[in-house]
Amino acid sequence: MKKVTVIGSGSWGTALAVMLAQNGHEVMIWSRRQDAVDELLIDRKNERYLPGIVIPENIQATTDREAAVKGAEIIIANKTILDADTIAALPDLRLICVAATGMNNVDLEAAAAHGVEVKNAVG
Repeated sequence: MKKVTVIGSGSWGTALAVMLAQNGHEVMIWSRRQDAVDELLIDRKNERYLPGIVIPENIQATTDREAAVKGAEIIIANKTILDADTIAALPDLRLICVAATGMNNVDLEAAAAHGVEVKNAVG
């Protein structure tokens, strides 16, 4: 089981989080919106983006980005900037998955220097 942080609570982020949780991982979703976090944690749903899907109990959520990534071994992000300072502050991080094409939002040199692999979606 890995500790995975998903940056974003939209349809793509929530769907990835659900799939990871169903496969036994400890998942944290970071969202900018407190109402989205409340719905994920209290109602265990995301009706705006994934109507009818129950959010598993092993998914947590927060609006605190620092808390969301603390201890994460894997970060899944779309176009979130992951710069050298962010990567250096995450000693447990081993993998960044960019859930989109391109990797221009990740400091690849910093990731390599810290032993962090960076992968993206093909397409």
